[in-house]
Amino acid sequence: MSFNDPHNRRASYRLRFPVNERPRLLVVDLAWSVYDCSETGVRCLVPAGARAPDLGETVEGTLRFRRGDEVAVKGVVVWAQPGHVGLALDPRHAIPFRILLAEQRHIHATYPDFPL
Repeated sequence: MSFNDPHNRRASYRLRFPVNERPRLLVVDLAWSVYDCSETGVRCLVPAGARAPDLGETVEGTLRFRRGDEVAVKGVVVWAQPGHVGLALDPRHAIPFRILLAEQRHIHATYPDFPL
C-alpha cells in the first residue's frame, strides 16, 4: 500500500503528544495516557496490570489535557494491541477541533523539534 493509496488515509488529522504533554483519559478509577488523538479517535496506553477493554466495548470517560481543557468522550474499541487500544469516538462526543489546534500550537512552540 503506498502513501497515496486512498485506503491508507485517515479521515481526521491525528495529533501526537510528547510524553510530558500527554493528556489523560480518566475512566472510572484509571487514568490512561493518550499517545495521540484526533477529533474522532483516541489511541490510549493501557496501564500495566489494568484490563484492556475488549474489541467492540464502549468506553466512557473524561479526556483531560495538560493545559486544563476537559472533554467528556465516549467511544468504541476498534483495535487493541498489547498495551494500546484505539477508540472511535461517538460523533456526539468528539474532541473539539479548537482544543486540538491549541494543543498543536502549544506543542510546536514548546517542542519545536517534536514531529507533529
